[in-house]
Amino acid sequence: MVYIGIDVGGTGIQIGVVDENGRIADFKMNDKCAAGTGRFFEQAARILDTPLEQFGEMSANARETLELNSTCVVFAESEMVSLLAKGVDKESIIKGLHNSVARRIANLLGHQSLRGDIYLDGGPAQNTGMVEALEDELFTEVHVLDDPQFTVAFGAAISD
Repeated sequence: MVYIGIDVGGTGIQIGVVDENGRIADFKMNDKCAAGTGRFFEQAARILDTPLEQFGEMSANARETLELNSTCVVFAESEMVSLLAKGVDKESIIKGLHNSVARRIANLLGHQSLRGDIYLDGGPAQNTGMVEALEDELFTEVHVLDDPQFTVAFGAAISD
């Protein structure tokens, strides 16, 4: 069985593919900026004056699906402020953020065959809206283990 691990960390996104023999078959990282990372979501929470813990539920209650185009944290902040000034509800902005990050992850995967199980870890994996957006973008189920914000540390602790 092939496994694809998507780690959305505080400042980066890493994707690792483990082959049938338990060996790393491929590894990719985002190379631009912190957009789509845990820090990105923290900044969005600050701008939207909304706790991160509410992002999943709020995304599910969005009135519309927005396309956020900014791939840079600074520009995304400006885009969010502009949308708020236009009266767009926070729920729709949050759903747009989730969809934007899911697209970035899918683009990073590239033409990678999505055979096997996909796992999402890192703090943003606790966000049900993020998980749903990624499933919608990849057209497949995304698994999240218990305490996803610690899975990378657990893996490092048990590796040789």
